[in-house]
Amino acid sequence: MWSWFTLVELVVLFLVTIYMLLYYAVKHTPWFIRLNVILGWYFSLIIIAILPLDIYYTLVDVDRADQSDGEIDEATENGGTGGHGNDDGLKTFWYVIYWTVF
Repeated sequence: MWSWFTLVELVVLFLVTIYMLLYYAVKHTPWFIRLNVILGWYFSLIIIAILPLDIYYTLVDVDRADQSDGEIDEATENGGTGGHGNDDGLKTFWYVIYWTVF
């Protein structure tokens, strides 16, 4: 389901978030405030990072449905992504990120 690019992107976003916190935070800020800021910034940036992956999976699934001429194979009939891995993982990830940020 996850590509190497997505995993590298998540690590880079975490490092950018840490750098921004170290650059902008006052030195005597308590650790729990810094933790909340890191989580808030990181989860907000993850939404921007994961959106292209979700759009890609959606476009590939629509493309496969158009090419099948109305025939539904077992992988897509059961809610799968037609060979792209488990769609429940990305769906769960979106739920966690959405409810954590908002």
